[in-house]
Amino acid sequence: MGDPNAQTNAQMQAQAQQTQMAQMQAQMQVGQMGGMHAPPVVLIPGQPVTTAQIAAQARPPPAEMTLAQIAAQQNAEAAAKKTAKPKKTSKAKAAKKDAAGAPASAPTQTRPAAPTQQQQHVPQRQRPQGAPVPLREQDPADIVSTLKTNLDLIRREFAENLAAAAARGEEFQPPSFQVRSQHDAAVGIELWLQNHAANFNKDELAKKVAMMRAIQEKCRRGMLDPVSARNKIEALACWVELTKTYYICARESRNLKLRGVQGIQSPTFRLPDTTKQIPPPRPPEDFGSVAELDVAMGQVCGAQTWVAAVEKQTAR
Repeated sequence: MGDPNAQTNAQMQAQAQQTQMAQMQAQMQVGQMGGMHAPPVVLIPGQPVTTAQIAAQARPPPAEMTLAQIAAQQNAEAAAKKTAKPKKTSKAKAAKKDAAGAPASAPTQTRPAAPTQQQQHVPQRQRPQGAPVPLREQDPADIVSTLKTNLDLIRREFAENLAAAAARGEEFQPPSFQVRSQHDAAVGIELWLQNHAANFNKDELAKKVAMMRAIQEKCRRGMLDPVSARNKIEALACWVELTKTYYICARESRNLKLRGVQGIQSPTFRLPDTTKQIPPPRPPEDFGSVAELDVAMGQVCGAQTWVAAVEKQTAR
């Protein structure tokens, strides 16, 4: 007869071998996970132990970190970041330096050249095209030509007044009294404009009167005396302005009479009809008495007008 326990012994031996192999595998897995030692495996007689159960038992529960350990870990991470950051910055700076040192032949966006000092110079304000050149900036020959034109217009106006008076059945005689200075001409023209102010535009009349008074002031200050080339040009320009304004006075007196306007009087004085010599700023000699001045100014603008002007100035 055979041994009745042979079969039981064989099963126990196979189970022991199987358990030993499982333990060896578990130890190998634990060693790969960091060399942690596995706890002893409790074997239950009659039940096989699987490899998963042994590995699960081999994993220890995660240990809780103390505050000191957490702080140490955070400090280590911060130090690692600081160490890594300068490396990145140095690389970026090196890349920028390499880009700055690139050859000039590299394609870059072209910029307009900076304007030179000559280009930055702002030109003076130019006169609009077609605008007349101011009288005092014209060539002296052109100013003399304008003076000749004004004197010619005055002669024609006397002829027109003569023809208009003949058409009305009246007699017209050009004024015989001739002023001897620019100052006297400016005073006579101003008085005529003031006496006929109701028939002209207020703003335009104010401009003409202001111009006549400015010429009078220049004559009194000696600014028109021909002692320099500048004074000669100014004296010539003032004389051109006087002849032009005188022509306007003679022309408008005729036009107003033709329209039937009452109280219109033609200028009672005339201007020197020559371009060879400009009248002096003031008369060559002063009047010896007020009576002589009254007689002369009565001839220039009329006795009644002169008296009214003197009274007005005295009242001020």
